Amino acid sequence: MSEFTTSDGVRLAYAIDDFADPWKPKDTVILLHAAMSNLRRF
Repeated sequence: MSEFTTSDGVRLAYAIDDFADPWKPKDTVILLHAAMSNLRRF
């Protein structure tokens, strides 16, 4: 898991799971959890 801090000081964590074949085009999917939750709930 990686994280970065926005310009207003908010820390955001994210994870990239890419198990697709590298030669095939991929769609981007963004999963956003409910407020006051965390990444483990997915």
